Amino acid sequence: MKKHFIYLALLPASLLVQSCGQQSNTPKVPEEVITAFHERFPEVKPTDWELEDENIWEAEFQMNGKKYAANFSLNGEWKATEHEIMVTEIPESVRSILYKHFFDLEIEEAEIVETAKGTAYELEVRTNEEKFEATIDSNGKLTTKLIDKEKEGDEE
Repeated sequence: MKKHFIYLALLPASLLVQSCGQQSNTPKVPEEVITAFHERFPEVKPTDWELEDENIWEAEFQMNGKKYAANFSLNGEWKATEHEIMVTEIPESVRSILYKHFFDLEIEEAEIVETAKGTAYELEVRTNEEKFEATIDSNGKLTTKLIDKEKEGDEE
């Protein structure tokens, strides 16, 4: 009886040791990507890494009191850096482009996105019937992508 008790007491510990020895399914961030991040942002440390898709790694970090995300290719090439801004921080020139195309809208979220091509504003916008993402690039070009179409008869 005493032997059975000892075996039962040791079983959870042996399972814990075995599970710690197994490898995680989370892919390892390539060294080139880590190096590129530290070269571009030498003063900060990433708080999280995520494989956005099979070709892009995203690092999340804090800088100047704001949350940032930076994207890198598998070989460490910087693709973009983005951070949220308050809706009140959107420049009037960007707002006027948006209001020129849409009459009745509400801007729910805003981000500044920097790429090799320049700076753009990504805005999550809601009209009476649709929710979409509007991007206004540094040349003033507006592109939109539908996120969600409100169902007829739905009220918030």
